[in-house]
Amino acid sequence: MIKLEVSQKSVLDKIRDLPDSNDRRKFRIAYQYLTNSSDSSYSHFIQLRQQIVEGEGQLNCFDFSATVGIECTLWPNIYPFTKWCESTISGKQIRLSPKKAFSTKVFSEITDYALHYELLQWQYDRALFKVVSGAINTACFSNCSPARALDTKPFSKTYWQWQHRYLLDAVEQFGLPDAFITISPYEWSFPFAKWVYCARQSTGMGPTQLAAYETFNITHTLEQVVRGYLCGSTSQKWSQHVFNYNKIATEKNVKTFFYCFEFQERGTVHLHMLVWLKNITKADHQLLRADIPHSHPELAFLVQKLQPSDKKSHCLNLQYEGIILSF
Repeated sequence: MIKLEVSQKSVLDKIRDLPDSNDRRKFRIAYQYLTNSSDSSYSHFIQLRQQIVEGEGQLNCFDFSATVGIECTLWPNIYPFTKWCESTISGKQIRLSPKKAFSTKVFSEITDYALHYELLQWQYDRALFKVVSGAINTACFSNCSPARALDTKPFSKTYWQWQHRYLLDAVEQFGLPDAFITISPYEWSFPFAKWVYCARQSTGMGPTQLAAYETFNITHTLEQVVRGYLCGSTSQKWSQHVFNYNKIATEKNVKTFFYCFEFQERGTVHLHMLVWLKNITKADHQLLRADIPHSHPELAFLVQKLQPSDKKSHCLNLQYEGIILSF
């Protein structure tokens, strides 16, 4: 959870404390430009900070109308203009979404948006607050509990209770699943898209250091592998997928399937999958195995030594206290 605090030192004081004279000169020029720009909210929040320090002002982060353009102050290098800020998008604007606007920036040629973990956490917290507060308002008008209004959201407990009921219904119809599959990618050898490699070269970042790019790429790839390569259920119909009747395109062997994404303790994404088949003996068993492939030493090493997760991820660590941003 992001925490916003007011710094006791002004921006000018911080610039004066810089050891390098060239850096001080550059930052003064940037500061002068931002404070004089009518297209940026930087000057407004600098004045608000001074009022708060003097005890004459306040900032309620839960009042979104009071934080319009605040990104110009927190990240002035990538939000030089107020109109670039997701905080300017209100719920009254049709066909505009802060989440889509931020995703567009992340996948743009400006890689800086994807490198700021604090910015990603900020956007997530704001989006989550909007959803929860909207559910509370909906519950008041619909005469139901806020939890009921959040039934369709993946972060709610009720959503996963419904998913569990769907699985029980599948078991009642088709019996126990024929296969349980876990796909846990190894980032150092995963076949990432070309644009991910280009981003690594331009930023100097290695595997697991471009979390946004890698997570999107891995989840998209795994979903296509599951739906297409394994089950042949994508829009482009597969005729030689793994669970087919010995590659007979006219017969379907997959009754139904279920999959979900989870994050390991080290923070990387993996996938769990259940598959119901008409006849499991008709699947391509050369591509399926439930043991360590000792006949292939390199593959056995990857499965046995590298896949277990022994690293903690701060996003799942209960001791994690959040991020503090100051302006």
